[in-house]
Amino acid sequence: MSHDFDFLINISSKWKEQSRLDVQLLLALCQLSIENPEQEKEGFTSVDIVQAIKKIHGDWSDPSSPEKMSDDVRKLWNRLKKTWEIKKRGIYQHLNDSDINVIPVLDKTEGGGSGNPSYYRIVWNPSNNELLEEVDTTSVIEPNSNIKYVCEDITDAGILARIFKDGYRLTTIKKILMAIVIALPLIIVWLSLVFFLFGTVMWESLGTEYIVKSSVTLIIVCTASWVSIGRLLLVPTNKIVLAPWWMQSTDDDRLLEHRHPPRFKIKTVKAVHYTASCPKCNGKVSAKSGGFSFWGRIVGRCENAPIEHIYSFDHVTRVGKELR
Repeated sequence: MSHDFDFLINISSKWKEQSRLDVQLLLALCQLSIENPEQEKEGFTSVDIVQAIKKIHGDWSDPSSPEKMSDDVRKLWNRLKKTWEIKKRGIYQHLNDSDINVIPVLDKTEGGGSGNPSYYRIVWNPSNNELLEEVDTTSVIEPNSNIKYVCEDITDAGILARIFKDGYRLTTIKKILMAIVIALPLIIVWLSLVFFLFGTVMWESLGTEYIVKSSVTLIIVCTASWVSIGRLLLVPTNKIVLAPWWMQSTDDDRLLEHRHPPRFKIKTVKAVHYTASCPKCNGKVSAKSGGFSFWGRIVGRCENAPIEHIYSFDHVTRVGKELR
């Protein structure tokens, strides 16, 4: 079982959040389980965890105060559970791609007071139908494939992006609401076009200045509308698109994915991002815009060499082939 913990350490060590204390707690639990396999099922106390984190991260909490250590680990555990919900899809995909037929689950036994400590552990369960219901585990083996993407939920979502963070369920009412949001800018574009056409018909009476102003207004309104909602219009057709600017992070790697049966249980539009490891330099590859070179496509770009290390992107098979 230690090789499974090693695999989990390898995965979480590559997260951009790997220096955060909640992720350090995960690494500490894995390391404790490897070094003390006889305690793996029972779990580890807050004292064990603080000592393990100290080896990885440095001094943390107060080793002289059991109450302080217990409280700090409890708070950190709650943070880790939130991070785990975001990361577990990618973890399951990594394990599935590596033919590891178990999945890790965070588990805790409450101490119950009276000096009885709580025990924290990672439990490995068989990857049965429960896994298939939670995530899409499509795994296509292709001898010429270069990279394998994993999908993760977005973090640090803004107010508007939160609508799609957990999946915007496409019920009848929500479809109508989305249609209204998309229709409003389109109505403004249509009105601008009407005024422009009216101006061209009434050229002689309205004059050149009116036509120029109408043309500029029409161009601005069309551009602003497309930049704001244009990509939303492509979601039903393309199934996955770059998220609009008002949903993006500083890395510009957020996508909107249309999920529906049979690959997923319910119809949703979900904000996600896909990453992989670059086989050329071991840098992180993120699915982003194809730019002018790959116009109209989403491609995988390596953070170390985004112009030279480029891969194709397929969100169904999650396979990427070298493009440059």
